Amino acid sequence: MKLNTIVFPRIFTFVIMISTITTLGSAQTAIQSYQGHDAAANEVLIKFQEAAANDAQGQARTAADIQQARVTADIDVARTVGSAGFSQALLDEIDNTYTADMLFVASAGNNGSNNDTTPFYRASYSAPNAVAVAAFDNRDYLASGALNPPDPFSSNYGPNSVHLGAPGVYEYTTQLGSFYVYFSGTSAAAPFVAGTGALSLSVCAGDTDWLVPNILNDVVKTSALTGKTITGGRANAYNSLYAGPNACPGTGYGSISGTEKSICRSQNPGGGCALYLYDGGTVSIIVNGVTKTVDYGEGSTSDSLASDLYNAINGDGTYPARAHVSGSKVSLCAKRTGADTCYSVSGSSTTLLPNYFHTPSFRITVSGLSGCR
Repeated sequence: MKLNTIVFPRIFTFVIMISTITTLGSAQTAIQSYQGHDAAANEVLIKFQEAAANDAQGQARTAADIQQARVTADIDVARTVGSAGFSQALLDEIDNTYTADMLFVASAGNNGSNNDTTPFYRASYSAPNAVAVAAFDNRDYLASGALNPPDPFSSNYGPNSVHLGAPGVYEYTTQLGSFYVYFSGTSAAAPFVAGTGALSLSVCAGDTDWLVPNILNDVVKTSALTGKTITGGRANAYNSLYAGPNACPGTGYGSISGTEKSICRSQNPGGGCALYLYDGGTVSIIVNGVTKTVDYGEGSTSDSLASDLYNAINGDGTYPARAHVSGSKVSLCAKRTGADTCYSVSGSSTTLLPNYFHTPSFRITVSGLSGCR
């Protein structure tokens, strides 16, 4: 999630698209924290000229940049600057980032206008993983040139199209050329939201469908943003990480290993097996005493069982965790039920044919998500 911001919750890599200035210090800190969660993560820089992004050629180039990052960089979060017109190619690529499990964070714009009535792209693209960010000042007022002279910009807003606010007036940040400047604009605000998403992912291996409400439902409500944004609030990393209703206090993991076993029950007269008996059984994962069980049998693999557990967990809205799956590994992002909630995770597997198979074909190894938080 991105002074231009992009992230995929898949492999923990942070991509920043840069126009005239580099990443805000807050986003740099988030990158370091996010990458620290996975030593293999790589920082990828995608550069394009902000001025060129306002014409058809710039839009197409931006779409190509995002496509390249999505396909080759294994990103988790993206942030982007704005441009004037709608581009179907760019919307298609944003939709593709959702399929790739990527959060897309966009600056709301600096014209002081209502994006509900005057769309501002890329913030006005409608996609389930897209978050549009307004800017506010150090008094929690929506950024306004009249309130913050001599800074002339005023943040765009939209009670139905801009999701939340973040700091964006006189932010002290890095500048190309190895020095620091004060910078204002919704392009200064969006990296705070991207960084919040990256920090949440550093704690919980959730998917984008979890990450968006983790950010939006954990805002701090403010009077200035009420009626101006969808949430009526500003991003709050503490709530998203710890105190809010969608905060994730930790991640558990279940790794499935093994291969489907079989024995020959009948031989062909000329040699070879005429009839195989395949092992059948179950694999279970238990979070806070609540069990999810899937069956295995002929044709099962460790990857297919992980996928089955993922679907079983996320299909139950009452389960105390959300799941994310990668290959044969299921990640469990815990749901907070109150202060100092205690968590435990365990797993088991059984064979239904113990007379033929002494041990189950598959086993699950669990870790993490233990103790009270």
